Amino acid sequence: MQANSPAINAGNPNYIVGANETEFDGANRIYNSIVDCGAYEYSGTTSLSINNDNQTILVYPNPANAYVQIQSVKYAIQNIQVLDISGEIIAQYQEIENNTFFKINTSTLKNGIYFIKIKTNGMFFNKRIIID
Repeated sequence: MQANSPAINAGNPNYIVGANETEFDGANRIYNSIVDCGAYEYSGTTSLSINNDNQTILVYPNPANAYVQIQSVKYAIQNIQVLDISGEIIAQYQEIENNTFFKINTSTLKNGIYFIKIKTNGMFFNKRIIID
């Protein structure tokens, strides 16, 4: 949906909201005194916690072509996902033996921007890498 879509925050002010009626994410249906019955505009994440502290999880080299190394300074790495620019999971690594260091072969990835989602004990770290 485009940012200027007429469906955003559109609604019938005469509609009577049912008891405890909310959006899919639990948000209140009333927006600026109007019942929001337009297209659903949720864009949040389902993560427990997002942390983008650049010193806690290191991803290098960046840009990369043959491999990317992931190093955790503070937390044990539980799993890693590599996502393309559209959010599709390209690779997933579940069992990390050395839970502070992991090397990913990126030689088969096409040039472009990718995201690495790293799960630690209750936290998620998102890193962007460039493959060239």
